[in-house]
Amino acid sequence: MESHRHRLVSVAVVLLLVAGASLASAQEHDPPPLDEPATVVVDTGSDSVEVEANAQATVAGTAGSGGGSGCWLDPVTNIGQAFYDSFKQQLSGGLTPFFLWCKKDIRGLVWLDTSEDDPATALDPETIALHLRDEIPVPNVEIGVNPGRGLVGVESWFWLEGYDGSPIEDSTDAFGQLVEVEARVKRYEWSFGDGNTIAARTPGRSYPHRSQIRHVYERSSAGLPSGFPIEVTFAFNVRYRVDGGGWIEIPGISRVAETSYRVRESQAVIQQ
Repeated sequence: MESHRHRLVSVAVVLLLVAGASLASAQEHDPPPLDEPATVVVDTGSDSVEVEANAQATVAGTAGSGGGSGCWLDPVTNIGQAFYDSFKQQLSGGLTPFFLWCKKDIRGLVWLDTSEDDPATALDPETIALHLRDEIPVPNVEIGVNPGRGLVGVESWFWLEGYDGSPIEDSTDAFGQLVEVEARVKRYEWSFGDGNTIAARTPGRSYPHRSQIRHVYERSSAGLPSGFPIEVTFAFNVRYRVDGGGWIEIPGISRVAETSYRVRESQAVIQQ
């Protein structure tokens, strides 16, 4: 994909580099006409997805997509120094940046080569899938633990609340084909803040059940105001498919949830 003359850039990066006023304007007004041919192709391979941009830069869907995807390309007009410095290679290479809007959300930044009479830039399904993959959030979970405050030498049980390990899915038909992405957890990597880690294939079991995720602290968290930092890394396998076809594996991702846990020394009580 390095030979393709396009890039779909992280939304967060773009929003940091482009003035907020231009984004607000893009939401409130129709996209301005483009000074380019009426048809812009966004792919070249055997699995290519053609995207036609009309005079108003509206991305048209195929007949099977319900007559349109609700997405359009909006030229980036407010290019400041920070934006130029970050994308100097693309800009100096003759590529033109466009925001990809789907409904009311910016989904990314698309670079088009509009210098040729018959542009043939490419945005293939895998690139779209990688973009959807990168937008997958940290699962909305809380880290449960029993006892609520740990004791040195006593087993603590850990688990995840709010997520049962189900696949996380996303999809888009912005380019005329339905691209679906699915992320499945292959393991949970626990770090207990005292240098010890374990890997598990389940999110654990909540109290009063005995969780599979257990740890015994050998020292207290004295000196750590919030306690030991607990982290859970979700390691995902990711795959995608196009128009309901066969699944294709792509590089996985990881997401991290965290909390803190106080552990105190256990004290013996002597009765006379």
